[in-house]
Parts: sequence; structure tokens; C-alpha cells
Amino acid sequence: AEHQITAAGWFVANPQVIGAIATSCSGAGVPMLAIISDAGYLMISPSTTSPALTDPEQAWKPGYFRTAHNDLIQGAAMASFAYEELGLRTAAAIHDGDPYTEGLAQSFSDAFTALGGEMVAFEAESAQATNVEPLLTTIAASSPEFLFYPVFMPLGGLLTNTARTVPGLENTILAAADGLQDATFLGATGENGEGLYASGPNL
Repeated sequence: AEHQITAAGWFVANPQVIGAIATSCSGAGVPMLAIISDAGYLMISPSTTSPALTDPEQAWKPGYFRTAHNDLIQGAAMASFAYEELGLRTAAAIHDGDPYTEGLAQSFSDAFTALGGEMVAFEAESAQATNVEPLLTTIAASSPEFLFYPVFMPLGGLLTNTARTVPGLENTILAAADGLQDATFLGATGENGEGLYASGPNL
């Protein structure tokens, strides 16, 4: 966030700038949109998807617009897929506390519950975590049929590889989002990534 605050300060201090095509991620968007909007500038993002960014009760400011989708839609789509297409009734979610990951996990959770499903776990893990076995062991005890973790690398790779070794998750379907549609994920997980579902915008 510190870099985005610095960049936003540069934008609003430069009289030749009237707006910004920014930011690339939701976490950076929160502090930057506040500074730019409060100064009367315009910010349009092609890729920030957190529901918080367009919610006046959370982070939205009048100068912020986006051309990307809202993760309320993506979360609902994944919930519908798990509940209606796969016929599953219990799920768990993991996020890393970032506005994107937490917002998408919450959107999925809300939509899955609204359909009649049960969220048996909703957990946070640091994006820098190096050992997720205790977290996944705790989640396994609640026997989710579906585990959704809309996070980034390297956490996504670590969760995928570790989930394949944790007793109680053998039959749990793993799912992620557009944050893991990345070649580094495939390289890090290999066969462990087979069968994982990933949501994302239809481009």
C-alpha cells in the first residue's frame, strides 16, 4: 500500500495529470482510490474486482470506476457451480486477508449459504505462510466436500500440494479463482493441481 500512496501523491501533485488507469489489484486500489478521488481526480481500473471498491459503505469514492467484473458475480458463479452443477452441500473457504481474496471468499460463502449449502469453515492464512498443514487439518475435521481458496501464488500452490496429503481431504474438491490462473501455479503443483476448478471472467 505504501507504493500506491506514493504513486497517488505523485498523480495529484502533477497538474498535467487528470486521472489514472490504475490499479492492477484490489489491495492497492483501496488506498490509492481514496487519495485520487478526494483530490478530485478520476481512477479507472481494468482489473480490481473486490466488492468493497464499489460499495459506499466500504471503500468506494466518487472518482473510482472499473471495467473489470465485481467479485460478487464471480463468487456467486462458483457457489452455483458447486451447489447446482456438482451437487455439493458443504464447503469451506480460505483467504489471505487481502480485499480481493477475502471479498471473493465471502461472496462465495454468502451465495453458497443462500442456495442452501453449509459453510463448515471460513479461515484466513497469511500470503507468506510456509506451513498450512495445521490449518488444513482443522478444516478437514469439518469434512467439507468443496474447498475454495481464491488466493495467489505461492500460497495457492502450497495449499494445493498440502491438501493432497492431509487425511480427511482425500475426497474434497479443490477450487480457486483467477488469482491462480498462472503458469507458476501449474509448475508448482504438477499432478496435485489436476482436478482443481478455477473461476474467472469470461473474456
